[in-house]
Parts: sequence; structure tokens; C-alpha cells
Amino acid sequence: MSADFVEMSWRITITFPKMVGDEGNDLLHRVRNLGEALYGHFGVSGGGFVDLQKADSATTTLVVERVGKRDVSRTLQVVRQLASKHFPERTPEITKEKAAA
Repeated sequence: MSADFVEMSWRITITFPKMVGDEGNDLLHRVRNLGEALYGHFGVSGGGFVDLQKADSATTTLVVERVGKRDVSRTLQVVRQLASKHFPERTPEITKEKAAA
């Protein structure tokens, strides 16, 4: 691999609709729990990076960063599986985009 080669990384964003009242408090807890689960998974297996500090203060959005091109499909699968485990009654919006170099 040449020194000039830089692999483009991807970002996966998980977005939940904002809720109010008691449902909002429950959602907030579950968003943060999902963020911690993603952090734990990717910290052990690789394939992406979740900033634990951002996950612990998340409200309606979580981000998996530094996803390599070869890992995008596998990382999306893990994100969907963990999201459905933490949110069986709803599907969050999950998007992927190329990260700025």
C-alpha cells in the first residue's frame, strides 16, 4: 500500500424521533443504552468507533464513525440488530455517508 493511499471512511447515523413527557425520558435512557452497547461492540470487534462521551449525552442521535469501506455492510447489520433489540417497537432512521477526509 502506498503512503499516498488514504481509505475513505464512512459514518453511520442512527436517528430517533423526539418524544415528550414520560416517553421522552424512556427514549433518552434507551438511546444512551444503545450507544453504550454500540461502544462496547465496536470497541471489542472493530468495524467502527462510538465516542462514549457523546453516546452518554445523546438525545435523539447516535453516530458510528471511522467505518472502513470493507466494514460498512457488517457494521450496518450490527447497528440494525442492536437497534431492534433496544427498540423492538420502532425502527430508527439509519443512514450512512462518507465522512469528510
